[in-house]
Amino acid sequence: MDIHQRLTKNIEKIVNLRKTTFEKLAVEIGKDKAHLSRIMAGKKKANLDLVQKIADELGVDVQTLFKP
Repeated sequence: MDIHQRLTKNIEKIVNLRKTTFEKLAVEIGKDKAHLSRIMAGKKKANLDLVQKIADELGVDVQTLFKP
């Protein structure tokens, strides 16, 4: 599993645990749902600023998003 797959797997896991949606997450990080969907599908890479925003919104440390 590469780092992007690990990132998206952990984001998905945390979104589900928080009982939220990708649409809500996208709004909170200032992106549209399509942009977040492309990141989750591996069609677009998230920059570090965006990863930090995602972590903040999900209430976790950035390191948590990259844990195996």
